[in-house]
Amino acid sequence: MVLRFAPVEAPRIALVVLVEHGGFGAAVAAPIARKVMDAYLLRKLAPATLATPGAPTAPAPAAPNPAVPAAAATTNAQAKTP
Repeated sequence: MVLRFAPVEAPRIALVVLVEHGGFGAAVAAPIARKVMDAYLLRKLAPATLATPGAPTAPAPAAPNPAVPAAAATTNAQAKTP
């Protein structure tokens, strides 16, 4: 496991990398943390290079239904929550 934050003076990003069964953190997790920090702070990597090949992507948020008023949708969602 590796924990990083940057910049030191006024942190804008905090990162924890945990590689299950990865061995010693400096050997496995640190290079991953470095790549992520470089991408965020230095904008070295294009967003497409950060995606894991074959990893599922999050679905796009559903568009609001114009036939249902926002107040009614909120009330229905709250009613269903236990």
